[in-house]
Amino acid sequence: MEKFVFSKNSKLKREYENLFQALESIKGALKENRAEKVSDFLNQFVFFLEDYFNKEENLMKESKYPDLEFHKRDHQLIRKKIEYFFFKSDIQKLDLSCELIELLENLLIDHVNTFDKTFNLYLNLRIDSLTEFLSKEAFFDTLQDFINRAKEKFIEDIALIVLEIEDHSFLSLTLGAEITDLLLKDFSLFLKEHFHTPNIVFGKYKENQILIVLLNYTLLELIGFLEELVDKVKNFKFKVGNQTIHLSISIGVALYPHDGDEAFKLLKSSEIALQIAKREGRNRWMFLDSKFLKELEKLNKIRSLLERAIREHLVIP
Repeated sequence: MEKFVFSKNSKLKREYENLFQALESIKGALKENRAEKVSDFLNQFVFFLEDYFNKEENLMKESKYPDLEFHKRDHQLIRKKIEYFFFKSDIQKLDLSCELIELLENLLIDHVNTFDKTFNLYLNLRIDSLTEFLSKEAFFDTLQDFINRAKEKFIEDIALIVLEIEDHSFLSLTLGAEITDLLLKDFSLFLKEHFHTPNIVFGKYKENQILIVLLNYTLLELIGFLEELVDKVKNFKFKVGNQTIHLSISIGVALYPHDGDEAFKLLKSSEIALQIAKREGRNRWMFLDSKFLKELEKLNKIRSLLERAIREHLVIP
């Protein structure tokens, strides 16, 4: 175990410890010439190994780790080596040796080190380091997966919510970037503590914006969530010295499939809804009016035509 150093965010630390402790127990029984204990500890080791492999593969699958198939093959290779090391030996005669166990231990340490370091590096790219929400890229991958599952009728309802913290630039200017980051970190933790349910996923978007996806809700539940979200934020407090800072927010909401049937379309719709909410005042939330979206699309087409006409000198600006 001395050869293995756990990463700060190791996801399978307990499983690692069980695995290597079982190997230590086998070595201890070998040194004491206790064949019956070697057999017991060997069975324990195999159990912990399968537990570790299964959880490692599930973790990679859930996180969309790109090298999952490679690791599955590596797991199978390790299983075959264990079968060769252990089950071809005569435990009753203690043909196993501590040196052989150490060879296997080194094999596992190499595997665990490789997985732990590369997987945590991968997670760091998918998790925003400040808020510990999903990164923008990871969030939209997840949202698109939800949409694909909804198209197959595995998920019924999807709402995309864009939450914007008002006066972020002013706060950053008056408090400084470091304190403002601490405020955002504290606010993110506040949201996770108050809205920690399986059907809610958070993501970091722009500097002062947080993304939320809500799954499988009724309209009344969605409205209740939005009202509770605003009320909770009103009660949020961040203290800097003798100063207590309160936040105000604006929220835009888009619904699948009415406001978009792909992730990028839902985002566009929720951003439009956010702008409507901001015009209505602070601590307001708004759904997207589909007529507003159609009007905006018409204006964008007119603008594109005018820009093209200007470029081609068909009109003089």
